[in-house]
Amino acid sequence: LDRMHDLYRAGNKGIEPTVFTYNAVLNACAACSDLESVEERTQAFEAALVTFNELRKIPKERCDHVTFGNLMRCAPLMQDETKQIALLTATFRQCCQEGWVNSYIV
Repeated sequence: LDRMHDLYRAGNKGIEPTVFTYNAVLNACAACSDLESVEERTQAFEAALVTFNELRKIPKERCDHVTFGNLMRCAPLMQDETKQIALLTATFRQCCQEGWVNSYIV
């Protein structure tokens, strides 16, 4: 994702990251929940949050059901169950407010 941003800023307008790119990164982060290393899972979760927040700041891109679903799939990366529930609750609320709840989410 960082490389795509660099190439886009360097003038390669055909490689601008889209919601699909961000969703792929979130999906990769969620896949790290099987890792044994707490440090690696923490890094994956941090990467997911940065990715999600970055996407939210892009005016011409919008989060979609896949974005919210993939972020919720990142909850097991956190060690603290209370924080997992807080993330799931906040993400689901935001998903509802933006009208993206569907079979992928529930």
